[in-house]
Amino acid sequence: MTLKNNDYILENKLGIKDIFILNEHERKIATFNEIIIRRKNYKKFNFNTLKSMHKELFKEIYQWAGMVRKVNISKDKCFFCPVENIYSFADTIFQKLEKENYLKGISQDEFCKKAADLFGDINALHPFREGNGRTQRLFLYHLAKNAGYELDLNKLDKNKYMTASIESMLVSNDKMENLMKSIIKPLTKE
Repeated sequence: MTLKNNDYILENKLGIKDIFILNEHERKIATFNEIIIRRKNYKKFNFNTLKSMHKELFKEIYQWAGMVRKVNISKDKCFFCPVENIYSFADTIFQKLEKENYLKGISQDEFCKKAADLFGDINALHPFREGNGRTQRLFLYHLAKNAGYELDLNKLDKNKYMTASIESMLVSNDKMENLMKSIIKPLTKE
């Protein structure tokens, strides 16, 4: 799909009506906010944490930052969780994560496998209208840090990431697990 300047614009606090200008402002603002959020420490990793991270990332751009979407959405061949199932699916995802002690105390290989599964589930959930990928990566960054691992997003190949994300929705988490293995390592103490 080719977008023209005004084909697809989400209502925003900046009053921007051009998709390309909005995307650029969103990228700059969210990148700055992400730097601040990375300095925080999280001990709980639940749906409220995910929503809070989304709000902190996008609060200057979208009135609905941190709020669950109210419309069904899809991207390419992927249909995300229907609106009416978001809260129940989120409960399932985050109860499992809590039961697994937020992935602490497990081997690196096991962490990568479980992180890939979690990422696939949160990606399928896709609870926000926009900004899901950035929020998911930030959530996983903090989850890894809390479990004693470093998630090096600078090593993330965008094309491999997109392919793995799509396959996690349609086929399996194998590519996502391999991707995790390439960007996760034990956290070094400074």
